[in-house]
Amino acid sequence: MWLEPIIKDCIPSTNSYIKENSLPYGSVVIAKRQTQGRGRRGNSWVSDVEGNIYISVVYKPNVTPEKIPLMSFAAGMAVRNTLEHFGISGSLKWPNDVVAESKKICGIMSELWNGFCITGIGINLKKVNIPYATSAEELGFTLDADAVIEMLLKNLEFEFLHTEDLIERYIPHCVTLGKEILIDGISRATATGIAPDGALITTIGTVSCGDVSVRGIYGYI
Repeated sequence: MWLEPIIKDCIPSTNSYIKENSLPYGSVVIAKRQTQGRGRRGNSWVSDVEGNIYISVVYKPNVTPEKIPLMSFAAGMAVRNTLEHFGISGSLKWPNDVVAESKKICGIMSELWNGFCITGIGINLKKVNIPYATSAEELGFTLDADAVIEMLLKNLEFEFLHTEDLIERYIPHCVTLGKEILIDGISRATATGIAPDGALITTIGTVSCGDVSVRGIYGYI
């Protein structure tokens, strides 16, 4: 499924590199550093720490366009399973973060482009100076980036090709469910479920992946 990775020392964004160079289906771009890494809703992704993983892949999604946000769920499962392979117990914060010990260890963003889907993933292997974030190093693990990427690509291929039961597999690992949350820092609710399209079901209504920021009442999750 994947072509030989393109590896760059430093570029603005791995997602942007794919689009600017019109890379084909199956392309993988890895950067040692990014200067303009992006997260969901236009947020920046701090990616100036060398030794962390900054990777984007382009593929044909097997979901309809309105369900593209589900591809970030699939990537989250792939990252969680990859970290577990190396001994790190991770969970999923709706919609697109992987957390370990209640802190963010990975951010994910998927976007539709020319009929393809680009998914960008940032995994903290080295220490990061962000209050709500953690890393493999801070959790006591020294991981080889190449080995992690190799396992990640295998898990991404599986998850992208098996989305039919994705939500059912995602739900047991989602730490957002059952929690009191703040929606866009204003509305207080309890997360009660996840709809088939990935929307979060709460006690005050359903919110879609792209529309809101969700955090716990008493912390990041």
